[in-house]
Amino acid sequence: MPEKLRGSVQPLSSFTLQEKLCLTDVQRAPEASSCEAVNRERARRAPESSMVYYNVSMQHTEKTFEKLAHMQYDLFCRSNLIVRSMLGMGAVVLGVVNFSEWWGVLLIAYGSFLASGRYNSANHTAHKLARQIRDSGMDFPASRYVFRENAFEIIPLPENANGECLAYADVHRLGEDGEYFYIFRNQYGGYMIPKAELGEKEKEFRLFMEKQTKQTFEAKAAPVLRLLRKMDTQRQKSRQS
Repeated sequence: MPEKLRGSVQPLSSFTLQEKLCLTDVQRAPEASSCEAVNRERARRAPESSMVYYNVSMQHTEKTFEKLAHMQYDLFCRSNLIVRSMLGMGAVVLGVVNFSEWWGVLLIAYGSFLASGRYNSANHTAHKLARQIRDSGMDFPASRYVFRENAFEIIPLPENANGECLAYADVHRLGEDGEYFYIFRNQYGGYMIPKAELGEKEKEFRLFMEKQTKQTFEAKAAPVLRLLRKMDTQRQKSRQS
């Protein structure tokens, strides 16, 4: 399926990666509500809600483009992943059974490709976007995120443009790996929060976001590690309650 660029690449607070039939494409995310209007309404209803809980910065690179595309694939294209894995395993088994035939080796090779190359299209799109940014002479996008009680603000860096606000109630999905938290506004675009920026407040931030969004971070890790992390999160929530 041919890929196409929808809208120009701009140095905004985040970039967006869309997967259509699990072939990633670039699409600008829908605009968020005006931060000024959201803050005015929040201040009218509850002045204390303007308190800043976390303030972190994020600088994108080609590698972070890859990571965001991978997490998007894992969260929003699981059905394709299951089908791809089953087809890959089936091709390998059929190839082994018919190894004496000339096409048996081809089936094994193709099945192995299906089973191990799930991020190929995502990587291609991430690299394509990075190449477009470099060719245009622009810098990779950077952002500052300000987390308040009811919403968080996304501020492009350098701070020469108006920020946007995303209410926690409008967060679509949460993801996590060893280096970043991922906050998806929809299946087309998300934001990355570096754990290194949070330092000792990493666990505290996880609990805060899960409480505010009423969702759970889906970890990209081995099943045992995911279970241990979930148990630790439950213990932290029990202590706070």
